[in-house]
Amino acid sequence: SEALSLNDKDKEGDGLITQAYAALLVAFLVEGQPALRADVKCTLPEDGFAKLAGVLERFRAFHESLDSISEESRESLSRVIRWLRGT
Repeated sequence: SEALSLNDKDKEGDGLITQAYAALLVAFLVEGQPALRADVKCTLPEDGFAKLAGVLERFRAFHESLDSISEESRESLSRVIRWLRGT
């Protein structure tokens, strides 16, 4: 039972990491590109950029809980999250 629980947590972490890198990729591709940003926004579900920000907040919290994120990376990630929330 405990091994199953750890395996589930590993899968959850893997899923979060995949989602976070996809969110970062989208954010970096559309930042500073108003036309592309508008196109991508139309293809995402309602509140899509805010949902991407939520994924990145969980990703940041995950790394903070493991103490595996530098201050510079945390600040960069926080900037992207703020930008996505403001979009």
